[in-house]
Order: sequence, then structure tokens, then C-alpha cells
Amino acid sequence: MFTHRERWTEAEAIFREAIAICERIGETVLRTQVEINLADLWLARGDHAQAQAMVQGALERASQAGDAAAIGKATRIVGAIASDLGRHEEAERHYARADEVARARGDVLQQAEIARD
Repeated sequence: MFTHRERWTEAEAIFREAIAICERIGETVLRTQVEINLADLWLARGDHAQAQAMVQGALERASQAGDAAAIGKATRIVGAIASDLGRHEEAERHYARADEVARARGDVLQQAEIARD
């Protein structure tokens, strides 16, 4: 809700609190999802460096856990960052990988987000 209304500060605070809670209770899968959401917020805000750093860590954890949903979402964000920075060939590679993961999972919503990007 906060991100759709561009209330970046409130959204970031909520995401950071959620990450801290996940760390305290050892919930790595949910933590990875929240980190991906925070990276997406930073991307929307135009903070590519923070988005890249956050999504790379989340992508590494998702890969280690075999979390295909998180891998697909994180890879889409990496593609969007590359696209925003004018690295279009790199972006297309990431989008293709994200689409491959989404198709394998039957994740039509993720495929739509990739097409939108």
C-alpha cells in the first residue's frame, strides 16, 4: 500500500522492521521475499545502487534455498535495474531467465510483470 502511494519512507521502515523480525526468528525464506520487495521499492525510487546490493544478496539466498519464486522475482529486478541503467542486452538476459523461471512455475502474474518491465 505504501509503495503504491509512493510513501517510500514508511514502506522502507516497515520492510526493514520485517527483515529484523525475520532475522530474529530465523525465517530466511520470508526474509528473502521482504528483501526483494525492499529492492523493488528502491528501484521504483530510482536508488539503483541500494536496490542492486539488496537484490543480489536476496538472489544468493534464494538460489541456496532453491526458492524458485524468489529467484524469478529477484532476477526480474536485476533486469529492471540493468534496463534503467541503459544496459539493455544484460537486462534482456535477466528478463529471459526470470521468464523461464516464471513459466516453469506457471506464474502468470510474474510473467506479466516481466512483460511490463
